[in-house]
Amino acid sequence: MQVKILIISSMALVCGLAHAAPFTTPARIPGTKHLYRGAQPIGHPDVLTKSGIDVVVIFKNDTKGEVKREKDELTAEGTKRMRPFVVHHIPMEWKQIDSKRACEQTIQALTVLLAAEKAGANAYVHCTAGEDRTGMVSGLARMLLNGETTDKIFADELCENGYSDGGGKPSSVTKAIEAGLTPLFFTLARKIESGVLTAKNISLKACEGVSLVGEKKSCH
Repeated sequence: MQVKILIISSMALVCGLAHAAPFTTPARIPGTKHLYRGAQPIGHPDVLTKSGIDVVVIFKNDTKGEVKREKDELTAEGTKRMRPFVVHHIPMEWKQIDSKRACEQTIQALTVLLAAEKAGANAYVHCTAGEDRTGMVSGLARMLLNGETTDKIFADELCENGYSDGGGKPSSVTKAIEAGLTPLFFTLARKIESGVLTAKNISLKACEGVSLVGEKKSCH
């Protein structure tokens, strides 16, 4: 019985590791000078230091205490390097999202990222896997800074980096993303394209009357 339990536990561990999103070196968001994206850097705060990161945007809700653990690690690393990280925790969810709250949280993240870019401070934004919530906000940041089109950004910044069905996720996950994050992305992207939302005029007013009933485009 003990042997069977050990085997089952080992298999579960392997499966868990296979689906985990490993943290790697922060990837600079194309078209920006100081903005970076990736997965949650738990266990690797030193890599952020080596990458010159000073601002961290935790763009995810805390589900199992992982956000607190990350904050504690960043605090310890800041003490070690004698320069604290500026940490912004924005508890963005990835499924069953409230349209107005999710929109406002996205605007908050964009405000931090644009301010960092303007100030020349290297900022790292992440969710859990660094694909869906991170992809959405990174894509919108590119549009605000570079004027790139919605379709180009959706393909290049979101889908190419594992967004929704572009990352081999289960259909139940992609359906949840396409019902919430995707229409939110397109709603804000269209506001950027039309000039309603700009880098110089970014505010929570963009979320007034926002609805998630809209484009539900997939990567494949």
